[in-house]
Amino acid sequence: MFRFNGTYLAKQMQNDVLPPEAFPVLPVGTLEPLSRAYYKKRLLTAAAGSAFLLVVGSVPALLRWWGQPVPNWGLLAGWGMALGIAGLWLVVAHVGFKYQGYLVRQHDVTFQSGWLFRVRVTVPMARVQHSEIFRGPLDRWLGISTLRIYTAGSAGANLSIPGLEDQRAQSIRSILISHGAAH
Repeated sequence: MFRFNGTYLAKQMQNDVLPPEAFPVLPVGTLEPLSRAYYKKRLLTAAAGSAFLLVVGSVPALLRWWGQPVPNWGLLAGWGMALGIAGLWLVVAHVGFKYQGYLVRQHDVTFQSGWLFRVRVTVPMARVQHSEIFRGPLDRWLGISTLRIYTAGSAGANLSIPGLEDQRAQSIRSILISHGAAH
């Protein structure tokens, strides 16, 4: 109820239940793929991390080389764990890229990621408070950006789309800005 000129006006609100067949559907095949440069970034990051793990896994061998008694199982465990984690990291970087994509529609922006655990985030443009484009040193070298979208009532970025070509990130941001100015 709202008070208006000393009288109360009842506002009728309808909140009808939607049947499942009325739910909007976002076809998976419509997602735009991320830049191939982002794929390179994922593989470079995974390779650098894997190299670090292999160095750490070599610590038992270095200890043995320096004359410390290290059993054979210690050598195998160090290298085995390092190789296993490094291999898994590279596989996730490779396969996970195929399942990432974004879509900009008239009233919303969607980003999907995840290989084992699929996550799809959709942000209505009417809720966008502001946006920013992030570019780290590796991003600048590869010519890619991350678009971060913030919505009203949130503490951090509600949606981050990594691996966009610089011009594409600027274009999407311009769409978000013009949509905000129109409403």
